[in-house]
Amino acid sequence: MTLVLVIIALNVLISWKGFNDYQFFQRYKFNVDGILVRKEYIRLLSSGFLHADYTHLGFNMVTFYMFGDALALTMSPIELIVVYVGSLLAGNALALYIHRNHGDYSAIGASGAVSGIIYSTIIFYPGLLIYFIIPGWLFGIIYILYSIFGIKKQQGNIGHDAHLGGAIAGLLITVIYFSSRYEFNYYIVAGMLVPTLLFLYLIVYHPEWLLSGKIDWRNNPFSKGLNKKSQTPKRKEREAELNRLLDKVNRVGYSNLSDAEKTRLDQLS
Repeated sequence: MTLVLVIIALNVLISWKGFNDYQFFQRYKFNVDGILVRKEYIRLLSSGFLHADYTHLGFNMVTFYMFGDALALTMSPIELIVVYVGSLLAGNALALYIHRNHGDYSAIGASGAVSGIIYSTIIFYPGLLIYFIIPGWLFGIIYILYSIFGIKKQQGNIGHDAHLGGAIAGLLITVIYFSSRYEFNYYIVAGMLVPTLLFLYLIVYHPEWLLSGKIDWRNNPFSKGLNKKSQTPKRKEREAELNRLLDKVNRVGYSNLSDAEKTRLDQLS
């Protein structure tokens, strides 16, 4: 319980600093160019303690208090920190991978960490009622599907990718670390992991699905050796152009690309 209050206090203090210090906020928020080009890796952690406003902060901290309080009765302080920080970093890592070609993409908030805490609680207490109506295990599956849909549609100002990455990290850390001490319902675990693993496969091997909703099955990672001869000169030219643009992003940052280059990068990706 004490640790939960300490984490809340850190979020409040750092967010308050960000509310009142624009330079501080800009220096420590999640930003793709800041991380990949300027190598400011602290942003992967610090952005999780910044929030957009008091409403954003309050919602995250109230949610964290509700679920963190239950976990604090089950875990040691160190274990709770591992779940919280591991989920925060995993959520930002997934967001960084998905938006790696969008150098001006920025994000803030403890949502990834809080999602991990929620899913860790669900694994321990799958029958826990969320909103006094929905069983925890059902909420967990629905929310993962909702996050995947949100990433695909890219609608609204919600970091669905951080939510999904944090949720899965909280789930996996809990199952792996505590499996020797607790018996978990692995049907529920599978119900959450299977759609996530399918989604991760698609964004790694078929990123065109995020943009078009279609899958080019010719881009099959398991038969690349067989397909080398069948690659057309035009396809090779597109791949070379994409690689040139990505190299430029790594050198100068996405924000320094021309509008035409940004559009072309999205088309080729």
